[in-house]
Amino acid sequence: MPTMKRLGILVFFTLFLSACKGTINVATYLEQADFPAGSGVVIYVAGERVGVTDAEGKLSIEVDAGEQTIRALLPGLVADEKIITVEENTIHQLDMHMVSGKLLEPVDVSVPSIINGVLAADFTEFVIQLTRDSGKPTSLIYFDYLRVANNKNLDNWVDITSLFRLTEEGVLTAIDIESLNRVLVGLGFGELRFSFYAEDEFAGVYAEQLDFYLGLHSVYGQLASPPSKTSLPLGELTVQAKYLAGDIVIKQVTDTAGAFIFEHLPAGSWEFTITTTSGDIIYTSFASIIMNRNKQLTLNLLTTEDLLNDVPYYEVVHTITTSALPELNLANSVVVKKRQDLDKELGAKREALSSVYVTSSDSASISVIGGAVDTAQKKLQSLSVPAGTETITLTYTVDTAEYPAYVLDQSMFNDVWLLMVNSENGASLFSQSRQVNSQLYSEPVWQSNGSTGEIVEKIDVSALTATDINITLYGSSTNIGDSYLPTYVNATLSFEPKFNIKSVTHTGTDYFSIPRHNETNIYSKTYRLEMNKPTGATITKVSAKLLQNSNGNELMTVVDEAPGIKAVLIDDETIDVTVTMNQNYTSSIQSQPPTQHMIRYSFRVESELNGTKLDDEKDSAPMKALWLIPDSISRFGFRDKGKDGWAAKGTYEWLLSNAESIPEVNDISGEHSRNIGHLTHRRGTDIDIYHFTDLTGGVRNGSLNYQLIHSKTASALLGNIADRATVTDWILSARSGLDTLAGLNTVAEVISARGAPSLELPSGWLRSLMETGLLTNGTDILNLDIGTWNNTGVTYRNDHNDHYHIDLNDTNLNNQP
Repeated sequence: MPTMKRLGILVFFTLFLSACKGTINVATYLEQADFPAGSGVVIYVAGERVGVTDAEGKLSIEVDAGEQTIRALLPGLVADEKIITVEENTIHQLDMHMVSGKLLEPVDVSVPSIINGVLAADFTEFVIQLTRDSGKPTSLIYFDYLRVANNKNLDNWVDITSLFRLTEEGVLTAIDIESLNRVLVGLGFGELRFSFYAEDEFAGVYAEQLDFYLGLHSVYGQLASPPSKTSLPLGELTVQAKYLAGDIVIKQVTDTAGAFIFEHLPAGSWEFTITTTSGDIIYTSFASIIMNRNKQLTLNLLTTEDLLNDVPYYEVVHTITTSALPELNLANSVVVKKRQDLDKELGAKREALSSVYVTSSDSASISVIGGAVDTAQKKLQSLSVPAGTETITLTYTVDTAEYPAYVLDQSMFNDVWLLMVNSENGASLFSQSRQVNSQLYSEPVWQSNGSTGEIVEKIDVSALTATDINITLYGSSTNIGDSYLPTYVNATLSFEPKFNIKSVTHTGTDYFSIPRHNETNIYSKTYRLEMNKPTGATITKVSAKLLQNSNGNELMTVVDEAPGIKAVLIDDETIDVTVTMNQNYTSSIQSQPPTQHMIRYSFRVESELNGTKLDDEKDSAPMKALWLIPDSISRFGFRDKGKDGWAAKGTYEWLLSNAESIPEVNDISGEHSRNIGHLTHRRGTDIDIYHFTDLTGGVRNGSLNYQLIHSKTASALLGNIADRATVTDWILSARSGLDTLAGLNTVAEVISARGAPSLELPSGWLRSLMETGLLTNGTDILNLDIGTWNNTGVTYRNDHNDHYHIDLNDTNLNNQP
């Protein structure tokens, strides 16, 4: 009886499990067409391999009820991934149209020795880990094209493949740390990018990259109590270090004596801050220093009283020698001579920017100009604020002589400025610090004249004005790299409310697609305008013009209307302005050929207050334009809703000049550089083209064409003479076409098919035929008798088997103006 009872429970449990499942009939197709993918498509559920399709490209699978992620992969060619909600005891039909853009395996890339985006310069290992969504590590069997570059110049990669190997566990690890370190240090200041290609045992394809900084230097710090309170405790306080060139923020807690250490900091400008209180008094310290070697830093904790007594926020009291990256010595160089000459030409501009605002009985103003190299020049002034005051107004401008030339080049002459407003007790009411290079795209962005324009900030002081108080305005400017071409900070505190466009920002990429004449955009792009305006002022009109960045000439007006459809009031001081073309604002720009690479938008907002008209203007940061490719360029593949032939100006011209050297074009960039399945196609300078030989009889489907050359090669390997001739023609045509393209100085590299493993052919079969004319599979040998071939400008990857990828050299394209 107990046995029967257990059997009944087992039957019930089995039936219960079965009731919690559903069925998915998967049908796979090549791209968007109705070409069945056939046998060999691998089906994954939640990252786990569950089966392979039959000759019709179909597979029926039983899965748990609920939301499931299904991935279909035809190794080395195409893939698709979809999420489906499975119901109990229900059969679901799932059609999967596989494309090459989804071929790369979904993994997270990490290097344990890179912490918070920083690799310590004294690293002792460099291990690359690939982890799937399921948390399982990936075991690799092949890798190639390991390289690294400075993100400022991604056309100059350094090949480091020979410095790595695969472990028995399939993990990619560095075997020559010393050489790798030398390469990384030699790439100079800034963010670095590591890139590689790899495959796993199931022919899964990985083309991954990782951005990081090299941590070269350390700060040995000490807090100091202020003259106003020499007994201020210094222990167990938090010091924050912020990298002004990136999103790195590090915090350290001081020891009982106020000492702290920040190790492995990337080269460049760093901002160190700390705040503490004693009673009702707030003490702060601030330092902005350039890290080009190890340094000792003293942070003086100050309140407003100390600032008024001219006590400095910080001192770099000692520089510790290091051989990692010496300070640049540019004495007597051509660069210095050029900068000296430009500095002398400032003349009247230097004088004019020395006194923009004047202190009066109801205002406090400062003017600060950068001076000696790496030394902060500072000024402060106090404003007496009567009891009962609710708001005061900060108005400021920042101008730099580093713009345009040295900011556009993102040079080492990356001046730093600071502006702060503090209350009597030391509390910060406003604080803004920037490197001038960052303002090319980050607020407050440089206008075309090298100025931020006048910026207005309303500061609420109502909680502080039970009695009369003094508010302190503090500013500093530091010349970085040399003492030429300074940055100017001019600011004033007053009681006068002003109407002002405070900031102009947008989300998404910095690429804007400009439609053909009389046409419109499909996807919109919007700028957000943050305003300052007096109470009661009503916004009456918003306009936006598209300008040539080089000379400010107007290309067209994209908005000119009262708040409504294209200019939407989000709240009393926020406006969203759509700058893309619609039916009411079709493009009036002649774009065949395009005349402009860099563009910007100029905004004007008008308002009215008690019959008085108020207005202000402000430009966006420079943006890059994308243009539809010439009509004369033949296309293949399937088109994206927002179109996928958006090209940079230089690419447009390149296509016209090299039209006879390329087959049909598929994708370049999506509208506004939107991701349409190609992460690398964001700049309008990457071109996917068809194979040099078509075997489809005019269908011109890349996936089908690859499958046909695969089957012809498999047949030739078994002795078919006709198919051997077809394969020979294919290889010779590809060699010739690739030689032509890779030989152009405007082409950085061409990515070609590698040849995915199959039952008939080994991994890398197509590359072997390209480079040697030979293919061996077990005892079978195919010899095309065409000799060897090599082109260093060509790389081979299995995520490009259905097309060639041309990466144009941005530096050598005519992307001017």
